[in-house]
Amino acid sequence: VRVYQSNPNEQTTYGITVVDNAKATLILDNINQKTKHPSEIASNEIAPSAIKVGNNADLTILVKGENKINQVNAEVGPEVDAIGLGNASTIKIKTFEETEGKLTLTQGTQESQELQGIQGIEQKNVAYQKALIGVNQPSGDKATATLNVDSGVIAATSKDNAPAIGATKNSTLVLNINGGNVDAVSNGLGAAIGTPGSGQTGDDSSVTVN
Repeated sequence: VRVYQSNPNEQTTYGITVVDNAKATLILDNINQKTKHPSEIASNEIAPSAIKVGNNADLTILVKGENKINQVNAEVGPEVDAIGLGNASTIKIKTFEETEGKLTLTQGTQESQELQGIQGIEQKNVAYQKALIGVNQPSGDKATATLNVDSGVIAATSKDNAPAIGATKNSTLVLNINGGNVDAVSNGLGAAIGTPGSGQTGDDSSVTVN
């Protein structure tokens, strides 16, 4: 499946989901995605992740050109990941054919919103906890997933308590860097590659880098 935008200068909130047990190839061709901000999510809506890989799924991502994913929802839930891996899933990232390819992941400013009746909205700051790319399981679920980087450039910059590439509570990520360039940066307490920096979000989580 090839995913591209007619106008990559405008961000889209559409998500890509690979269902459980599926095997798929995804070509990212100059996309500009962001997860939905809480203010953009209807009360009966399940907001999509930018890319969500189901349990036991196998996804190959072919990167062409400049691709951007911005996570602007810090809520810790089953969705709204930048790139989230399910249990026993595998992602392979490499460039499309002989082209140059880059995938840039960032976390933007967001405020959690709590509706108070029809008239008032109270806003409060919520720290980012979830890995930009990695295993972010719902509470209580254990998961292990594999991320293989074969070629291209991955630039991931996290903030607050979130790791740029990694795993959160009860999860394990195996990261195999076989080629390409991985540039992971944390602007907060979370690891650049690893687990959250403090609190229970990082309990029983680990990352192995090969």
